[in-house]
Amino acid sequence: MSKISETPIPSMSARIGKLQKELEWYKAYVDNVKSAEDDAHGYACEHANNTVGESDEYPYGYDKYPYEEGDDYWTIEKLQRDYDDNTGCFNHGIRAVQSCWDDQSEEMHYEKKKYFDSLDDVLQYARHQYDFIQVECFDSGMSDIKTGDYFVTTDEDWGKFQKSY
Repeated sequence: MSKISETPIPSMSARIGKLQKELEWYKAYVDNVKSAEDDAHGYACEHANNTVGESDEYPYGYDKYPYEEGDDYWTIEKLQRDYDDNTGCFNHGIRAVQSCWDDQSEEMHYEKKKYFDSLDDVLQYARHQYDFIQVECFDSGMSDIKTGDYFVTTDEDWGKFQKSY
């Protein structure tokens, strides 16, 4: 007689319930890691695949690409020049570039590239790291921001950006 048939039904139901809760917990964990840091999620999936002996590249909860075709996203590029406005000279900047995910995006995609869902996400990421941001966009999601605009940070303690005029 097998162990499964020897196990009382109420005991199996409790085990299945516990496994279902554990699976829900892991799904919630993966969703949180994936949204927080794409690289961390990729490494976690690779480790889990190795642990369970799964040979597919990303079989469980990990898409090969961070966006679907037609999704808007943002990337950053470091700038090798200064920017001057009426508040001062800024010399450590980036360009925030808005794009729409398509087949060319898939060709240019690589794991270490940082992707952002919005300009606000870029601004939060850049706090305390950069002095200015040049915006290149088609729809920033902010009514007064258009392509070619700059954000500068004049408050080093808070690292907040303000639109440059």
